[in-house]
Amino acid sequence: MADEEPVSRPVNQAIPPRAPLRREVAQRLVRRTRAVVRDTRVLLREFRGSLAIGAVVIFGGAAAITLFYDAGPKPDYFESLFVMLQLLAVQAAIPFPHGFFLRLLFFITPIVSVLVLAEGLVRFGILFFNRKNRLEAWNMSLAATFKNHVVIAGCGRVGYRIACELLAMGENVVTLEHKRDAEFVDALRAKEVPVLIGDARSKERLQEAKVEHAKAVICATDDDLTNVEVALTARELNPGIRVVIRMFDPRLADKFSKAFDMQTFSTTAISAPVFAAAATDRNIIHSFHLADQLLSIAQIHVAQPSRLSGRSVRELEANYDASIVAIVRKGKVDFHPAPDIVIGTGDRLAVLATADTLSNVERANAGTI
Repeated sequence: MADEEPVSRPVNQAIPPRAPLRREVAQRLVRRTRAVVRDTRVLLREFRGSLAIGAVVIFGGAAAITLFYDAGPKPDYFESLFVMLQLLAVQAAIPFPHGFFLRLLFFITPIVSVLVLAEGLVRFGILFFNRKNRLEAWNMSLAATFKNHVVIAGCGRVGYRIACELLAMGENVVTLEHKRDAEFVDALRAKEVPVLIGDARSKERLQEAKVEHAKAVICATDDDLTNVEVALTARELNPGIRVVIRMFDPRLADKFSKAFDMQTFSTTAISAPVFAAAATDRNIIHSFHLADQLLSIAQIHVAQPSRLSGRSVRELEANYDASIVAIVRKGKVDFHPAPDIVIGTGDRLAVLATADTLSNVERANAGTI
C-alpha cells in the first residue's frame, strides 16, 4: 500500500470557531458536576446508617452539653460541637462533668466512635475524595448524565475504533463490556467515556447506560446472537432508537435487517472487498457495496509520465466516469475540489469509482494508455 499523506487542514476550510469548543468544555463540566452530585447521593445512601448515628451522637450530644453542663461555664452550641468532635478522639476541651447523664455521654461517645462510626465515616471520606477507587460506581454516575448519546455494546477492537470515530465526530458515547480486564477499557475511560462492566443483553445494564435516552445503539460484540439480543432489548426499552448491528453471517444480517428495520453490517461482506483490493497493485483505501455495485476509493499519486497531469477535475470525471473526492497538494487537502482545478505532477488524488474504472485511471496515470 502507498504511504499515506499527513492529514492537514483543507485549503478551502476556514479555521473553526472557538465557540463549539467552549460549548463542549462547558457541557463536559456540567456533566461531571452532575455525576459528582449523583455519585455523592449514592455514597450517602450506602453509608446512611453510620452517618445517621454520627449525626445523632454529635449534634444531640452538643445540645446536651449546652443544656446540662455543670462543671464550669456552659459552652454555647458551637463550642459544644467542638467538644463532641474531640470526644470522638477520646479528648475533651472542658472539665469532666458532675451529672450522671453527661458523664455517661463522655464515656459512651469514644466507644461509639470506635465501634460504630470510625470505619463507616473513614470509608465514606476516602471514597468521597478519591472516586478513582470506585471506578464502576463512578462510571455509572457519569453514564446517568448522558442524553442523546450512542451506546456501544462491546469494547473490543471494533467497538473501540467505533467509539474513537464517534468522539472525533463530537458524539457522546457510553460503552458496555462484559470483561473487566478487556484490552480497551482503560483506554476508553482515559478518554472520559463511561465503560459499564456487565452483560449488555441485560435490561438493567442497558438502563444503566441510559439507552432510553440514547439516539442509537451499536451492537459490536463478536457474537451474532449476543448482538441480536442486545438490539431487541434496546428496542424494547426505546422503540424509536436507531440500531446498528455487527454480524458475521451476511445472510442472517440481510434477513434481520429486513425483518426488524435495523441496520446490519456483515463483517465478511465489508472486509472481503478490502482484502481483495489489497491483493492487487491498486492503492485502494476503502471498498464497499452500494446495492449490488462494488465501489472503491483509491489514492493515486500523479507522477511522470502521466496522462492525468494538466487535465481538469471536470475532464477526468467526465472521461472516466469517476469522482475526484479530494486532492492533496503541498500537504494541504482540498475536499470536493472545484471542477476547473487542473491536476498537476505531485498531486495525490482520492478517486471514487468502480474497480474497472480505477484500473483505467491508474493506467492513464502510468502513461500506458
